[in-house]
Amino acid sequence: MPKKPWQPSITFETLGDFVTEFNHETDRAAAILAASYLDHELEVLLRAYMSANDELLYELFKNDAPLGSFSAKIRTAYALGLIPESDYIDLNIIRGICNNFAHKLHGLSFETDSIRDRCRNLRIPAKLMETGYMAATPSRARDYFVTSFGFLAFTLQLRRVEALGKRPAPAEEYYDQVPPFNESDNDDQPGSK
Repeated sequence: MPKKPWQPSITFETLGDFVTEFNHETDRAAAILAASYLDHELEVLLRAYMSANDELLYELFKNDAPLGSFSAKIRTAYALGLIPESDYIDLNIIRGICNNFAHKLHGLSFETDSIRDRCRNLRIPAKLMETGYMAATPSRARDYFVTSFGFLAFTLQLRRVEALGKRPAPAEEYYDQVPPFNESDNDDQPGSK
């Protein structure tokens, strides 16, 4: 059980330091850091939506718990309507790229064919070009990845604010709403005598 209430580890104050460090990382470290950051942002989003107490949330988000994995957080956020299908797809692509970098000990970069192809399947750069927010298609696979990561990180923070407005009220106990049973009420029913 946590000793103090859970707090996000990345704040607007620390985000600049993260981005500076991120931009100087190897491809492997950048992929793993990006996935870790997005995993964190999904947890913050889900926690913002959930009305459970800190102790229960701690139990749900532990590493071996139902919402402990990046994959489970992505699926849950999508199932609850907190992220759109396009973000669901891109988050899963980023998760897969991270897993490749994390589990293959050497010989991978963003320009490795399988990684490059997945980066080019990320939907965000094309959407940004369609809407005029990006002038040209990224030339390097890492640029596709970084653009998608940055956009997802930003939108997940915005979605957290939206989630607070969507948060359902805690369920009320039904027995608090049902009048007490009175045996005399049953006397008027057919077949009661």
